Amino acid sequence: MKNNSVRKSGKITKVRENNYDLLRIISTFAVILIHVNAFYVSKITDFNSSLYWIGSAINIVTRFSVPCFVMLSGAFLLSNPKNKDYKTFYKKTFSKIFLPFIVISILLFLFSEGSRIISHASLWPPLEKILIGDYYNLWFMFMLFGLYIFVPIIIRVKESVTNKSYCIAAVIWLIFSIINQLTTAYKLSYAFGVVFSYMGYFIVGNVIYENLRGKKNAIVFFILSMACFSVTFIYRYFTGSSYYSYSKYASFFVPFVALGSLCIFIAFSNIKINRSFAKLSSRTFYIYMFHTVIYYAILNLIKDRIPLNSLIMTLLVTVVTFLLAWFASVIFMKIWSFCENKIKDRGRTD
Repeated sequence: MKNNSVRKSGKITKVRENNYDLLRIISTFAVILIHVNAFYVSKITDFNSSLYWIGSAINIVTRFSVPCFVMLSGAFLLSNPKNKDYKTFYKKTFSKIFLPFIVISILLFLFSEGSRIISHASLWPPLEKILIGDYYNLWFMFMLFGLYIFVPIIIRVKESVTNKSYCIAAVIWLIFSIINQLTTAYKLSYAFGVVFSYMGYFIVGNVIYENLRGKKNAIVFFILSMACFSVTFIYRYFTGSSYYSYSKYASFFVPFVALGSLCIFIAFSNIKINRSFAKLSSRTFYIYMFHTVIYYAILNLIKDRIPLNSLIMTLLVTVVTFLLAWFASVIFMKIWSFCENKIKDRGRTD
């Protein structure tokens, strides 16, 4: 396993891994593209049109995003032995992830309820979506918190077995996860079965990170990933099956989508990038949190006023959403940092 820290002036400084930062940014953009593309594809009535099939291809190719997000989390969280301490890890997660998530969720909830009061609509739907963990496409966060609960346990188990046993168990777990998600329906994003299945990606991400870096065969895996997505598209074209697009719990576990996602993660694990993407990468969490309400607002604002085809509109709305979500993340992080500093200063004076 590679050491990703350097010593400067007697202190240990963590080295950013630009390849993974870039993958995190690309995955964030791909998630937004999935959602915007789904809106425009759903409006196409001619299922034989080229625009419909281009939209279907986009929907398939972008499916690597969520598995790669989960694998990135597993890669870094499970590689840090300090995270096996329950108190330290849960305290860090609460302050850095869970608390901002709660604050943003409350803001989004107030925005939703305010909009529904103005339009005289029922106030229940937003609350119901929060309860089932499907609020503003934030199901991913509900599922992720389920994974975080098990991080210290996984690390302790990992340290008690051989690396070979750990790797084999991870692969078997992911295979069972694929079978489970393709044969089971869920209503709760934080259901144990959902968390159990995404844990397959979570652990495999750590296995790839610790065992398959530095092999210098990235191009091979990029080609393999495209081949996997092509097989999925061909299957979609000839069978008419669009199961991958209906369920957020099943779509990321379609076998060739899963294999293609693994290949992309392995490919990025084996490329060297000198340019730093640290600033933008550090904001992807907030970009993800804000993007849904932003693209909803954009779509409601423009409606059918812009006479461009669905493909151009998909790309345009996706780019604008990403930029506005980035801007929102910058503002929120500045406010959050200001509040944190004020609390710390008050703590010192008390």
